[in-house]
Amino acid sequence: MDRNLARSLALTILLLGITLNVDAQSDSTGRWTIGLTAGAGAGYRTLSQTDNSSNSEVIIRLRNEREKPRVAYGAAVSARYRLSRRFGLDLGLGYSQLGWVYRTDISGYIFRDPGDPAIPKAFVHHDIFHYAEVRIGATLSLGKGHWRSVSSLGVAPSLLIATKSRTITEFEDGHSTRESKISPYASENFNLFPYFSTGVAYRSGQHWEWSLQPTARYGVLRIIDAPITEHLWSVGLQLGCAYRL
Repeated sequence: MDRNLARSLALTILLLGITLNVDAQSDSTGRWTIGLTAGAGAGYRTLSQTDNSSNSEVIIRLRNEREKPRVAYGAAVSARYRLSRRFGLDLGLGYSQLGWVYRTDISGYIFRDPGDPAIPKAFVHHDIFHYAEVRIGATLSLGKGHWRSVSSLGVAPSLLIATKSRTITEFEDGHSTRESKISPYASENFNLFPYFSTGVAYRSGQHWEWSLQPTARYGVLRIIDAPITEHLWSVGLQLGCAYRL
């Protein structure tokens, strides 16, 4: 190898190592961050069919007309390793609740005394899915000073803890009753939720960081093995608090 070329290569490697080291150690804190995130938003489902039948198409259309999003929320604890000033790896353990809701109004279908409080006027049904998950992602932080742009991209392998069905019965006099039970449907126990979030973070001092990020996630695996199945998804806001070691 030419001596000048060898010297140039060695100098390049040295400068690259110095650059990465300075980038990673640009402040007095270390590379590890521990944090807690919690968020809420809207959860829903996407229907799909596996038998390509006209009956399934009709059922999907009817369900899309009556079913609506419901509140979705979740939380996680995580540890982040800073590869450089901008990039990092994130690993966390979390919980999430997803599902949908639909209302059945029967006030126009039952002959009744309008003042009779014992006859219901509507049923509100909630289908709820509880997941425990592992979050594996990459992070990007841009900017200097207290305010920064932060983004995360990753996937959450999730284990179904419970599937519940909640029915709220509404009566003419304004009172209501609630009944919760385990869903009779055999849901799949495992799912994968790719997720993406982007927002802003505020660094307070050398160690504390607060973040607010709109977040979207989608279940790529179907939740039930049936001619008509569902893929769960959610969108919302996630608030984070982290301590940089």
